[in-house]
Amino acid sequence: MSDRLLALGSGTATPPASAAPAPPATPGAACGSEGSIVDFWSQDYILTLQVMFSASPVHPVHPVYPVALRLSGRPCLVVGAGRLARDKADGLVAAGAEVTVVTGDSAAEVDPGLGSPPARLERRALRPGEAAGFALVVAATGDRRLDRAVASEARAAGVLVNVADDPEACSFFLPATLRRGAVTVAVTTGGSSPAVAAWVRDLVAALLGDEVSAAADLVGQARAQLRAEGRSTAGLPWRALLDGPLRSLLAEGRPEEARDLVATWTARQRRGPATGDADGGE
Repeated sequence: MSDRLLALGSGTATPPASAAPAPPATPGAACGSEGSIVDFWSQDYILTLQVMFSASPVHPVHPVYPVALRLSGRPCLVVGAGRLARDKADGLVAAGAEVTVVTGDSAAEVDPGLGSPPARLERRALRPGEAAGFALVVAATGDRRLDRAVASEARAAGVLVNVADDPEACSFFLPATLRRGAVTVAVTTGGSSPAVAAWVRDLVAALLGDEVSAAADLVGQARAQLRAEGRSTAGLPWRALLDGPLRSLLAEGRPEEARDLVATWTARQRRGPATGDADGGE
């Protein structure tokens, strides 16, 4: 079985187009032409990688559309009582969601860390029609019949649902994620192999230092300044800035010089016409 590594991305600022060692990633979903990992930099940038396997009757590769959901303050439901449910709930809490965990069975053994604040734990079965009140649902009881029943109810209500270890029942996949400040990197295999997705994420993670987060902050601030002045940032040469000495300055602990570099670049954009690379796709 041969694998192919596909790199896709979108960013609020600017993804550079030069192929280089890739930024650390985590399981996410994407699809497109075959390619190599690319070094992408941008403010609030999300890189999505998909490891694609040769299609087989067991794990066919279905095209998926990568998105980054904004769940801050949104009600999300996790159904389950074990460690897997806890991990899913923790991920949603990290995204700022208002998480309710329903054990699905009051007699089930509950993971000690499940439902820790700010998540809310309720030891009961899921009520009929309850899934409709949430923006997103995760079924992680470990009981295939129960998980599929939860998924069926969520889909009937038009709610996105993920079912642990059951890709065919999912309307979306949860990528393994790596965060560096405003930068989030995600990798997915489209549900075929979470272990491979995590492996790829860790390979990429070894390549990304904290300078990525600092670069995202500086470039994001420059973009915000230009936009506040009424200037479009879509045609500016972000790549020239990102491919320059910015990364090395930050990696070497020289933030003031990096800040001066970005300030000089920003001032130059105010004087000249907007040419060069467009912003990313966020």
